[in-house]
Amino acid sequence: MVEKYDIAYISSGTVLKEIRERKPNVYSKNILAFGDAKYAKLQNSGMELTSLADIDRLKNIVYDLQKQNKPLDYAFATFSKEPMNYLSGAKAEVEYIGNNISNSDTKMGDLMTENEFKRMSNAGELKNYKVIHLSSHAMVHPYIFELSSIAFSVFPTPQNNEDGMLTVSEMEKLNIKTDFMMLSACQTGLGKIVPGEGISGLNQAMLTAGANSTVSTLWSVSDYGSYIFTANLYHKVFKLAMSYDKAVNEVKRDFIKGTFDKEGFNGKEVQYWAPFIYNGK
Repeated sequence: MVEKYDIAYISSGTVLKEIRERKPNVYSKNILAFGDAKYAKLQNSGMELTSLADIDRLKNIVYDLQKQNKPLDYAFATFSKEPMNYLSGAKAEVEYIGNNISNSDTKMGDLMTENEFKRMSNAGELKNYKVIHLSSHAMVHPYIFELSSIAFSVFPTPQNNEDGMLTVSEMEKLNIKTDFMMLSACQTGLGKIVPGEGISGLNQAMLTAGANSTVSTLWSVSDYGSYIFTANLYHKVFKLAMSYDKAVNEVKRDFIKGTFDKEGFNGKEVQYWAPFIYNGK
């Protein structure tokens, strides 16, 4: 179908109507890109789970911690005993943006933190960017939906009351008016079904926060394949003046035609291009 049609998605008619009725924003910058996160093992040992009742108790703990605006490292440590793998492709994506897209800013290494992202949100700085690009690990949690999040740099202990994981409820509170947001991470398009609202998850949270459109993923994605997708998407948007949805579909067609094939990389395979989906106006 993508070879014949430009395909776009939306979670519900209500969301589409809201997005299309938003007043246009004037942007002073092109892209804000976060990547090159470092992931440490959490010092907190978390809870020992022995039954479904333990998960219910942990849900209540998470609820109380969120209500008190406290870090959730105890809950994250319960499910993740080892640090996440470093993503070299995420660094390459952000470096490409910094080197090739004018009037853009990158946050890498020590600045790739939840603290910095929230600082920019609270200061109203995120509204200056036409595009926000987040490249890291992400998850839609199978047992406790409130833990669904995208990772910034994770330290052994919380830094200034932040655990390094931007949860779905924190996303909804962001102060953004970006025209396009790319969640370059695994499974960012998944979520839970909410009657009348469609799929509620990371993608939906960003649209609710103020993004007019997003690209998210339906399953685990290739680190290198994501870099190729990102670089060519922004080339088409900022160099060839394509709309976001058109550019997403054109990049997929390039993958299918074998444009990016090389020894050891068969880009025509569905795993490399199909998980990326466009949501929005």
